[in-house]
Amino acid sequence: MHAKTLGRRGLGALLAILAMITTLLVVLPATASAGETECNPDYVRKDMIGWHVYPAGGDDTENIQCAIDEAVAYGAGARIFLAEGTFYTDWIRAVDFYGKFRGAGYDHTTIQPLEGGLDCVAAIEAGDAVTWWGFRSSRVMFQDLAMDIPLACAEPYDEFIDPEGFGFAFQDFFAMVAVTDSRRAEGSDACGELDHGALRLRKVNATAPFPDFEAPVFNPTGAFAAFFAGGSGTEGCDVNDPLMGKVRVVHSTIDGFGSPLFVDNWYESQLVFKNNTVGVTDVGIIGSHLEHSTLRVLDNEMTSVAFTTVLVDACTGTAVGEPTCASAMKVRVKDNVIHADGSEVGVVAFDELVEPGGINLRITDNEIHQYGSFAGIVNLGVDDARIRRNHHVGEGVFGTFVEGVVNGGRIIGNDMTGLGTLEAGILLGPDTSGILVKNNPGATVVDLGGNIVLGVIASANDFLGLDRRGLAVDRGYMNWTIAR
Repeated sequence: MHAKTLGRRGLGALLAILAMITTLLVVLPATASAGETECNPDYVRKDMIGWHVYPAGGDDTENIQCAIDEAVAYGAGARIFLAEGTFYTDWIRAVDFYGKFRGAGYDHTTIQPLEGGLDCVAAIEAGDAVTWWGFRSSRVMFQDLAMDIPLACAEPYDEFIDPEGFGFAFQDFFAMVAVTDSRRAEGSDACGELDHGALRLRKVNATAPFPDFEAPVFNPTGAFAAFFAGGSGTEGCDVNDPLMGKVRVVHSTIDGFGSPLFVDNWYESQLVFKNNTVGVTDVGIIGSHLEHSTLRVLDNEMTSVAFTTVLVDACTGTAVGEPTCASAMKVRVKDNVIHADGSEVGVVAFDELVEPGGINLRITDNEIHQYGSFAGIVNLGVDDARIRRNHHVGEGVFGTFVEGVVNGGRIIGNDMTGLGTLEAGILLGPDTSGILVKNNPGATVVDLGGNIVLGVIASANDFLGLDRRGLAVDRGYMNWTIAR
């Protein structure tokens, strides 16, 4: 009897729980229920796992934007599935979007601008950032799809513009996808506050037209950055509004853009670019003003045809007013295959801070092809730099070039036996000191500063013993003076 009584009680408890669950399901908000959407039901459908958008065969902007707007209202965890086919969109904009776009595979789902191009002139004149898909204060993921820009702007803009303060002009189109902070109103107490954001890409194929270098402006029909993520200069504020969060780009192919990834003005964040194949047409992967943040560029195959595959800078390129510089910025460039064939540099790092602590730089275990390039690695002012175990092949002016006020660092174990150089395997500028250079086979070392050059015999460095007080010669390459 006792066992039967327990069984009845257990059954009663189970029925009570089922009744409670049924009640909860009845009162759940409409956004969590299946099939309820105010979007065009012919092309947008809603179920319990997210929004499903289908190509309309023309302009898909309204349908995708509608799904995004409903996903913003839903909140974190929203998922938008893009079906097989090609989607054509105009400008896409969202604030506080916390979700994922997923296609049917980058060979099956493609997103393109409207046929004929976007109205970039109207966007520029309206003061809007010329970004195709723009997100503010958002955490966005793209997966298993392709984004292709055969023609970005319908008409070229007739003025040079430099909206992000790079020091050079490009025209019409800045970024394909951007995740930024929310701009603050002038005089707002929120100036300088942190925004949270994230950009994640997995198995994404992004392509743009190869730029015409004979044109008077940079990349007139394509986009400068495939993906931009970071805090922006804020009108009315004395400082930038940084972002805090994550950027992760993995297993993707990005080709034809000036820069595949531009991350700027992040605070205490993790930024990863890993296992990608990229074709860089200008300045490569850019990391600037990453305060207390870490940028990792790992296991990629990268090709540059103009300037460099990787560029890191302690100072921001988007500051309002005077540029600001970061401290405790960590950069790791490791296990990449870098083709700097015909470009100026493979990897370049800038640090304009006078005091130490701007960039903690590690460039290790990379294979650097530099046929006709200025240098495989350039260090301009970074004290805490470790350049180790890189394998240089091809020919160039230098293998590793160090210039500016540099006090310390290590250049150890780099193999330059397969590199033909016009000047030197390793050059240390006149304002450098305390750099340890050791066991770099095949590297002729020219020391114009007061450095510690060890391992100068036999199979270590091939050391060219110049006067360490500096050699009074005049050599200039690519606007860099390399001797007093």
